Amino acid sequence: MLNYAPAVPLRDWLKVDGYELVLSRASADSASRIASALKTIDLPLSILSSQTPASILETYIRADDADKKLKRAETKFVELDQRVQQLARWKQGYSADNRDLFEHCETIVQNLVKELIHHRLAGYYFLPRLEADSEDTGFVILLREVSHLPRDLARLIATGLDATNALLPTRSHWLAYIDFTLSDFAMPVGELTSPQVEHLLQTFSHLFGRIGLPDPDNAKVEALCAVRPQ
Repeated sequence: MLNYAPAVPLRDWLKVDGYELVLSRASADSASRIASALKTIDLPLSILSSQTPASILETYIRADDADKKLKRAETKFVELDQRVQQLARWKQGYSADNRDLFEHCETIVQNLVKELIHHRLAGYYFLPRLEADSEDTGFVILLREVSHLPRDLARLIATGLDATNALLPTRSHWLAYIDFTLSDFAMPVGELTSPQVEHLLQTFSHLFGRIGLPDPDNAKVEALCAVRPQ
């Protein structure tokens, strides 16, 4: 077997992993904004365990006896309620109806892609292109999704594998590794050169490299946990 890490176009990465990362950061940003808004109207964060921004808006801010401080927060809570509803829809996953996530979270998307391009996003490795003469449309290597190829199949792909190759009908399990839907050939389309190949291997080793140490003795652990300053 030969191990490999799959590479996907940036556009496709944004539909799956990128989408989830943007959504996670948007959710955290929304939670922070809600906490800040509650603080401005002197309501505890714990109120969110029983109420939503929509119910807070109706129960407190739009109440007949609400003071000026509460009334001034109406616009902010209307916006927060809209974002909560958007997040609920976006959490259903990527779709044509949910592509507006990238529009509403443009700053988050830009920061995420910059982290990716500058190799500051753990688990992913950015490549400007795969083919030497192609445009820099962007590709992402999924470092956490390492897979494998049978060695015999890899040898055939290395020299160019035709969809009509006589071996394919006798190796039906190979079809789990290759797909001729878009092309009649499986073949190398590019080659990483130095220093990029070394940098990729270094990044991969930082993610997966492990040095094993023996487990400490439980009795000694308990004794050390009992240590207190004198």
